[in-house]
Amino acid sequence: ALGRSYLLYFFLHRRRAGFMELPEHFDFIAYGLGLGVAGVFARGAWALGWEPGRAIGAAFLFQGVPLFLIMGVGVRLVTALLGWNKQAPLQIQPTGQLQKKSVTPGQLARARMHGVLLLAGFLIEAFGILLGETFAGEFLRIASRIVRAAVCTWVAVETWKIYRRPPNPGRLVFWLWIALWVLAAGLWTIALFPATGIHGAHVLFAGGFSWVVFVIATRVTLAHGGYGFKLELGAKSIRNAGVLILLGMSTRVFAAILPRLYMRHLGYAGLCWAVGAIIWSWVFLPRILKLAPRDS
Repeated sequence: ALGRSYLLYFFLHRRRAGFMELPEHFDFIAYGLGLGVAGVFARGAWALGWEPGRAIGAAFLFQGVPLFLIMGVGVRLVTALLGWNKQAPLQIQPTGQLQKKSVTPGQLARARMHGVLLLAGFLIEAFGILLGETFAGEFLRIASRIVRAAVCTWVAVETWKIYRRPPNPGRLVFWLWIALWVLAAGLWTIALFPATGIHGAHVLFAGGFSWVVFVIATRVTLAHGGYGFKLELGAKSIRNAGVLILLGMSTRVFAAILPRLYMRHLGYAGLCWAVGAIIWSWVFLPRILKLAPRDS
């Protein structure tokens, strides 16, 4: 909680200082960190005997934090990576040298509406958890997940244009596009099929959150490490890691319909995901640590 509180303070301090013009959805980072702090306290209360704190803390920490961070950074960065916005992801300049605002009032208002709706989705779920196994509680929990899925789909369709093949070339862009589809599918699976929510959560986490993070980490490593972007175009490691991670996700989801082989499929799923992560790490971790780069 202290770590997240410090990050939240640091973010808000830099936000007020105005050292840069921030993307319109960047305040999502503050929402995510705030949910993280609340989630830690909820889990702490659960440890002291408050049973609803377990589910509330899990929703805030394990879904709210990564979703807000991905949305906050990704609305501008992912859009640029896909090729729908050629503008630099961040306009970092001294405040006095900002010649014009690249974020229009309409964009800012729409981003704030996204943020309010997404945050409301998590708060409504918390209230539904407090109501327990009642009709009202179940209704609020389902409604909150639909709201979250709808907001993220709104951004994915309007800003990321996931219904179209991205104009930028390369394997990294292609696998980012796939990961965004998987992320949206995971959110809707959790929302519309609450009885199988655990399997939708694996779609969201194993195939959505994790692979989006790997893809963004790849771009950050290549850009800030000065390695150029050749690896983004045709690296076999990106393709192989993506295939294995999505195979692991699929194996975990379909384990539910194979009860006799359930535990075995859990092992297959974990193995596929781990090997995919190892392949990515083998190529990109040396570049992160500034060691001798390995072939892709």
